[in-house]
Amino acid sequence: MEKILVILAAAVMMLSFSIVGLANGQSMAGSSGTGHQTNLQVISSPGEVYTGKVGWVDPDMQRIMVSGPDGSKIFDVSGATMKGMPEPDHFVSVNYTVSNGHMLASSVVMVPKRVALLYDAWYWNAGI
Repeated sequence: MEKILVILAAAVMMLSFSIVGLANGQSMAGSSGTGHQTNLQVISSPGEVYTGKVGWVDPDMQRIMVSGPDGSKIFDVSGATMKGMPEPDHFVSVNYTVSNGHMLASSVVMVPKRVALLYDAWYWNAGI
């Protein structure tokens, strides 16, 4: 029975990897090459997620600094989707890409208080 489960799990993993590979290699359906521009966003590097405590906020420059497990990072939030500007000492999760050495946030999400307590306990234990 255990061998059957292992074989089944391996088959599901191979199928999922092949589907992802096929989806990654697909060209745009319906593109005719006539020079029409599409509304596709060009991303220079794969998106990343950074979670931590907001150190400071500069609403004039549209920048925030988030302190997390890899230290402090400054994000440009001018094009980010978010529900208001986060406040210092709140925990956030930032989806971002790196372009020309700048971290451009695509979204900033407030971390719920229950989850933030787990992060806060980690920070206290790590001495941050």
